[in-house]
Amino acid sequence: MDKYIIGSLIATLLVSCSPNSTEHSDKRIDVMHNNFILIGDLSNRLEGNKPLYDTIIINTIIDKYWSEEVLYQNRKLGHQDKMLFKRIQNNAWFSSDGEIDRIDLGAFGNDNFNRNRYIKNLDTMLNLDNDRQRFKKTIALQYQNRSKFSGYINGVLNGLGEEYLPASKYLKGDSTANIYHYSRDIVVIFTDGYIEFGRYGKGMNSLSGRQIKEIRNEMLATNSNAIEASFNLGYEIAALNNKGIVGTEFYLLETNDRSYTNGNPTAQPDDRNIYSSIWKDWLERSGAKSVVIKEPFRTRMDAAKFVDQYLLPKKSI
Repeated sequence: MDKYIIGSLIATLLVSCSPNSTEHSDKRIDVMHNNFILIGDLSNRLEGNKPLYDTIIINTIIDKYWSEEVLYQNRKLGHQDKMLFKRIQNNAWFSSDGEIDRIDLGAFGNDNFNRNRYIKNLDTMLNLDNDRQRFKKTIALQYQNRSKFSGYINGVLNGLGEEYLPASKYLKGDSTANIYHYSRDIVVIFTDGYIEFGRYGKGMNSLSGRQIKEIRNEMLATNSNAIEASFNLGYEIAALNNKGIVGTEFYLLETNDRSYTNGNPTAQPDDRNIYSSIWKDWLERSGAKSVVIKEPFRTRMDAAKFVDQYLLPKKSI
């Protein structure tokens, strides 16, 4: 009898520790499908002062994210990640043969077999390596064929409909398997920091260098912060009218600061301090989950560290 009891206890322990145990199956799994939108202002005004071209940073993002290590070895739950490029001068797109403006694993749907073949480059025609190079070439052509016309970032962001930014970040769920799918939406904007609105002037939803000087003078005269001063001057930027913005992460890269000359400040608070506050206030009032504003990267390694810290998915999911 003692042997029978001991054997039963061992069997019970083995079952409770197995991967199919009730405790294990009841554990909720949240699957994040990463949805990137890269927006370039294509500006060449600052290239002489930039340590790295925008395209070098964009290529770093593409190569680090669209790698087998990220997409296959650590993510095996049918992820439908995608990455799209848009230009702030939205009506000036330069078309070319063989271009692709996105990489989209969602095109495979539930076909995980061909999705994995694509990621592992097992097909000679349709494979990730080929599309990654085509994607980078398409973006490079946009920068080579930039327009001198000012952009309209408000129009671009408001125009990102359900195809780009879903209003609901919850996609689907299986209560039996306890697996739930969400869209993690990430917008990366390459901008000098002075908000591109196409028009400049009081009440026109803009933030030019001239306006920043006026805001700085108002801050100093009234002992107010940048938001208070901009509102006093009538420079409040209207919140975006796009439900997809709600819950979206924003990253502003390669921002410039014209209040410095030869590395020395000519005015305080400096331009970056002012426009950073206004960008964050504007996007947060529009529903953004987070807003991160970065100065120009000095090296490729700095750009790679940024991707590792902010853009790569968690390895556990």
